[in-house]
Amino acid sequence: MTTYAYDSSTTHLLAVWGAGVGSAAHSVARLHARTPVAVGRRLAHGLTQLSTTAWLSYEESDIAGPVPVSPALRAIVDPNVVRAGRLRVDPDWVVEAGHDVGRTLREAGSAGVRRAVVADVEAEFDAIERALLGDLAGRAGQAVMMSRLDASPVQIAAADRLLHEVPTGGQPLTTDVEPTAACVAAAHWLRAAVDVTRDAIGGDDDGDVLATEEAAQPWDVVAPRLVLARMDDGLSPLAAVLSLVLSAKRVARGFVPAPDECDVRGHVVLDPGRPSRQLLDQLMLALRTCGQLHLEVCGPGAPDPFDAFDAAVRAEAGRASDRLLAPVR
Repeated sequence: MTTYAYDSSTTHLLAVWGAGVGSAAHSVARLHARTPVAVGRRLAHGLTQLSTTAWLSYEESDIAGPVPVSPALRAIVDPNVVRAGRLRVDPDWVVEAGHDVGRTLREAGSAGVRRAVVADVEAEFDAIERALLGDLAGRAGQAVMMSRLDASPVQIAAADRLLHEVPTGGQPLTTDVEPTAACVAAAHWLRAAVDVTRDAIGGDDDGDVLATEEAAQPWDVVAPRLVLARMDDGLSPLAAVLSLVLSAKRVARGFVPAPDECDVRGHVVLDPGRPSRQLLDQLMLALRTCGQLHLEVCGPGAPDPFDAFDAAVRAEAGRASDRLLAPVR
C-alpha cells in the first residue's frame, strides 16, 4: 500500500511506498500555506486508508471484490456531507474512504490540490490493476511487500526464471517478484535441490539434508519442511504455500486457530504480519543449505563444484516442471 504524509514545513503532501529494497516517494501536491496542519494530516491519513482498503482487492481477494474505481473517484470529487445532522455512509469500504478524502479536500479548499489528489489515486488504482495482471513495473512494484492469497502465473514464471539463473536464490527474487509467487517457485526448486543433495550424501529423507541448518536455527527450517511434506502428500507447490500463508493471515485477521488448523501443535509457523516474505526468506535459506551441503560432499577435487550443483538442480527442476504451475488441489 501507499502511505501518505504531510510535511508541514513545506506544506507538501507526500506519497511513499515500499519497493522491496528501500522505499519510493513523490510529492502529490502542495497545500496552501494557510491550510491548517490538522487538515493536511487528516488528508494524508484518509488517503492512506483509501490505499490500504483498495489493495485488499489484490492481497486478500477472498474478502474484497474488485476496486470500485469510478464510484471511489466520484466520491472524492463530490463527497457525502452532513445534512440535517446526518451523514450517509457508503457500504463499500473503498468508496467510503473516497468520501472521507473528499470531505477533507473540501476543508483544504483548493481545486488544484483536489485535481492532484484525484490523479494520484488514479495512479494507485492503476497500480493495483497492473499488479493483478502480474505486471509489477513502477508503482505496482509495491506488491513485492505484500502477502497475497493467490499467485499470478506470470509472477510464478518470472520467479522460476530467476531461480533457473541462480538456483540458490538471489536478491531479485525478493525485490522483483511478488513474494507468494516467489515462494511457489522456490518450493518447486527446493524440492529439486533436496532430492539432488539427498542423493549426493546418501541420505534417507529430507531431514538429513536440512539437519545442519535445523541444529543452528531450528525454527527457520520448520516452514520449508512443512512445504516439502505437503508436496509429498500430493499438494501442488501453490497449494502447499497457500496453506501456510492462509493460516498466518487468519491470525492477522483476529481468528484464534483451532488445534487442527495449526501448522505445528499450538503454533502457526509464519509471522502473521509478513507471512509470504518470511516464508520466502526461509525457503531461500534452505536452498543455500542444500548448496553448501552438496559442496561439502561433492566439492573437494571437483573443477567447478558450484556449477555441478546448479546443473543438477536445474535438470531435476526441469524434469518435474509440470508441478510448478499445478493448480491448488
